[in-house]
Amino acid sequence: MFQSKSGREGAFDAGGQRGDDAASHSRHRPKLDVINGLRGLAICGVIWHHLFALYFAPGSGFYRFGGSSAPYFLLAYGWIGVQLFFLLSGFVLFLPVAQGRVLLASRQDWLTFYRRRAQRLLPLYYIVAVLCVVLNQDAPVHQGKFLLELVAIAGALFTFAPHGFEPHFNPPLWSLGVEIWFSILFPAIALGMRRLGGARLLAITLAIAWISRSLGNLLPAPAGSAMGILPLTIGLPASLSIFVAGMILAQLYATRPRGVPLVQRPGLVLGAAAILLVAAIWVQQPPFASLAGAVLFPDALTLGFALAVAALLSLPPGPLKSVFANRPIQVLGMMCFSLYVWHEPLLRHVFKADIAPLDGLAWTLPAYLVLLLALSALSYRYIEFGRTADWRALFLIGRRATVAAVTPSARVADQTAREASL
Repeated sequence: MFQSKSGREGAFDAGGQRGDDAASHSRHRPKLDVINGLRGLAICGVIWHHLFALYFAPGSGFYRFGGSSAPYFLLAYGWIGVQLFFLLSGFVLFLPVAQGRVLLASRQDWLTFYRRRAQRLLPLYYIVAVLCVVLNQDAPVHQGKFLLELVAIAGALFTFAPHGFEPHFNPPLWSLGVEIWFSILFPAIALGMRRLGGARLLAITLAIAWISRSLGNLLPAPAGSAMGILPLTIGLPASLSIFVAGMILAQLYATRPRGVPLVQRPGLVLGAAAILLVAAIWVQQPPFASLAGAVLFPDALTLGFALAVAALLSLPPGPLKSVFANRPIQVLGMMCFSLYVWHEPLLRHVFKADIAPLDGLAWTLPAYLVLLLALSALSYRYIEFGRTADWRALFLIGRRATVAAVTPSARVADQTAREASL
């Protein structure tokens, strides 16, 4: 099992590290500003997708401005922000383990991890899920269907249901269900990482993913599904390799020599990552689309995102890095959990639309965004971190809060590192 670098066990503090080593480790924490910033970009992409993707899909009205060859379809892929969330989840959860700041050496360590993760993920998840079920109730409470729905919510079991993978009451919760199961499996996956090594573990999870995605695309899918059997094409077995890739990235980052960047020439690597991501999306379009492409597409995205994360973690301060690490985008990244779970219910129940209504967009979109930011800020402050006294640090207000976000103390690290992601 896992041991700390000192080989001694001790009590954990709220930040997920040993209390007796908190001061020394806080001096060596990585700069997490770009991780927060990437989460901010990811949640912006997801919200954009649910607002506007249909307007930029192939064959949409926008193509009359540029013809059938116009690359508007690139603007219909904001949903790949979910893939980035999965990668960052593996990175952020495994980084303290790779650095020896979190022990998974005993049954008590596992229970401590599960307790902390439950406290982090479940309160907001249950509040939103129950509220959405009430607002979208389609079966009387005395019927078995309603009880089954409650059971599926309680254990995030919809993650494995072909007909309920995207919960009707809040479809984007599917990825949160996958994240919950990542957390359930994490201690065992981390043990596998230690015993098998990153390369072999990645090979195993890739094999599982390829089999799962192939079956999901080949077997008969539920009516109306454009992506096959969703639990198999984008669910837990199909996405586990993405999570493991994030863990490997964390291992490489934690074990690199001090002062040595993760990659040389990070600007060039970042450019290569952008080209790879665009190319991966491009070959999903006719006439290039194929079964092999559908199976390998998530892995191409994972490689592109991993290169981008490695490059950004290696960038020196400057204009390019500030694009991914400015305060507004960091705050959005720190609030991404709340933004994610509330954005669809607001769109459905306040604006009565599955996509942004173009009629009156000049006032509906600003109103929607203001409501979403306000509700998410309240949720973030009082549900996610209701026990946190320093609310200013949660929103990076003031110079001290900014410093804490970059080199956080043990307690603030658990907040700014966002060990619970989407």
